[in-house]
Amino acid sequence: MTKTMMPVMTLASSTPPRPTATRRQAMLNKVFLALLLICCHGAWGQEFGQLPADVQTTLKPFEQRWDSLDDHKRAKLIRGAERWNQLSPAQKKKARQRFERFQRLPKAQRELAQQQLQQYLHLPPHKRQKLKRQYRQFQQLNPAQRQRLKQQFDRQRRPPPRP
Repeated sequence: MTKTMMPVMTLASSTPPRPTATRRQAMLNKVFLALLLICCHGAWGQEFGQLPADVQTTLKPFEQRWDSLDDHKRAKLIRGAERWNQLSPAQKKKARQRFERFQRLPKAQRELAQQQLQQYLHLPPHKRQKLKRQYRQFQQLNPAQRQRLKQQFDRQRRPPPRP
């Protein structure tokens, strides 16, 4: 059995040695990080005046404090403003009314609603879908059916009276 000879690179060779897998991975990581920083800078590192005009208008209440906000908060505000600007006038009106109704709730009820939202957001996607489906079904009931269902739910939640 004969072994084939592998060519050996000599010092006189003009081709540089191939980077090892570790060096190649490190190089790729640096390139990826540089690209990521460039992309993120577009959304996070923006000065208020560099934002699109419609986003600036929506975020006008934050203009004076913009420089003091951290990048994560800025990015969230920009995404929210972009979403808001895509809503129809009717959707914006409905959102404002809901916000005003939420603001009028007692503090304890607002805190409870926020806790429940956090619980909902931590549910697995299939459970969230199930809740949405059940809510749509509830919305399709007539007012009398909804009232009966609410009363039944309240009776089940209420602890039994003590003797």
